[in-house]
Amino acid sequence: MNNFAVLTMAALLFCYGILQPVNAHLMVAQHGTLNFIENDVYMVLSLPVSGIENIDENKDGVVSMIEFNNQRTTITQQVKKQISMSDQHGNIAVESIILSPVIDHHAEEQSLSQMQPLSQITVMGKFALKSDAEKLTFHANIFGTSPSEQNLEITAKNKQKAEKHSFVLTPTVSSAQLFE
Repeated sequence: MNNFAVLTMAALLFCYGILQPVNAHLMVAQHGTLNFIENDVYMVLSLPVSGIENIDENKDGVVSMIEFNNQRTTITQQVKKQISMSDQHGNIAVESIILSPVIDHHAEEQSLSQMQPLSQITVMGKFALKSDAEKLTFHANIFGTSPSEQNLEITAKNKQKAEKHSFVLTPTVSSAQLFE
């Protein structure tokens, strides 16, 4: 996929995410992908809302669309702090973050409302690699409160090199080397 197609897709998903929560999930909960295209790595992760701190404004135990929209900056800051990649030169920050809320499965049966609870947040972003990047490691430390939210299954793909690597991150093992 060329850069124009990726940017167009990202812009459409961003606009869709602002207008309404996602009903058709972009990514299965607690899963993610890392797609290598030339010197960029495009990331899509489905993260639990309960893993993001301080966004439940009214402390009722659920995060609504209103709270999500009010807390986009906080969520983005936590993603930047808790998700990264590194190579032999050091850390590589995630860029161009796009957040897309996912409504709770039980709430989907009800009519759409700004008060419906969110269960997941789909996070899209990009890592810009240096041309000599080696020994890449992916780091993610956003996990939810329930046992089913304590792992993150990632698939990394590099079609140019015909490489694919899958791994699972947990609170105790929050990083993995890519393409060992």
